[in-house]
Amino acid sequence: MRDIPSVEGSWPGRLVFRRGWARGEARPWSDSWPGSQVRVVRGNHQFLATVCEHLAGLDATPVHSPAIFASATPMWRRAGFEEYESLLVLERALHGGAQTSDERVRVVSEPPWDEIVSIDDAAFDGLWRMGRMGLEEALASTRKGVVLVAGPPGAIDGFAIVGAEHGYSYLQRLAVRPEARGRGLGTALVRAAMGWAARAGGHLMVLNTQHDALPARRLYARLGFTETGSLLRVMRWAGPY
Repeated sequence: MRDIPSVEGSWPGRLVFRRGWARGEARPWSDSWPGSQVRVVRGNHQFLATVCEHLAGLDATPVHSPAIFASATPMWRRAGFEEYESLLVLERALHGGAQTSDERVRVVSEPPWDEIVSIDDAAFDGLWRMGRMGLEEALASTRKGVVLVAGPPGAIDGFAIVGAEHGYSYLQRLAVRPEARGRGLGTALVRAAMGWAARAGGHLMVLNTQHDALPARRLYARLGFTETGSLLRVMRWAGPY
C-alpha cells in the first residue's frame, strides 16, 4: 500500500485527506447506497489511489467519483476507476428575472432537511438518492444558493436546490413526492428556480438528469431546456483487487 495521507475526520462522517499540496474529500455516498464519494480538490491519480486504499480499509467501498465530464475521467481511470453510470446535461438561457409566480413555492432560510431527504428518497432510487450530506453539499457548491419548497401551507411536497455563480446557474436538485405528482409542482419549482437564478445574475441554467427519467426530460423540454449532447460520468472503484 502507498503512503497514506493525513486524514481529518472520522468515518462515516466527512473525511479530508492531505499530502503535501494534494487535498481530497470523502463522504458516504448516501444513507441508502453503499460506499463513498471522493472529490479531488488538488492531486493526481496516485494520490487518488491512496485515498481509495484508505477508504477500502474503512469498508467504504465501492468508491464513486462525482458526476464529471469526459475530459476529467483520465485521472480516475489511471487510479483504477471504471465508468459506472452517466447523466444527460441540459441547458437553457435565462432572460430577465420575471417568471410566473406560484404561491405554492417559497424560499426557506432554514431547510427542513429531514423532510427534504424523505422526499428525495421517495423520488429517486438506489444510486441516485443523495442523502443529507449530498444535498447539503449541493447547496454549498456555488457562491449563491437557495432551497425552494413547494406545497400547501404547512406542508412540503417538493423541493429544488438552485445555485448561481459567474453568470451560470445550476439546478442542483429537483424532487416531488410521487403521490403529489401531476399537480404542476415540478413546473412551478423549475420556473421559480429560473426566476431566482436570473435575479442572482445567472444567464444560463444548467442541469442534469437520468437517461430513463422521461417525465423529467419532458418537463424540462416544455420549459425550454435543450439537451447539449454532453454526458456526465460517475466513475467507480470497486476495491483493491
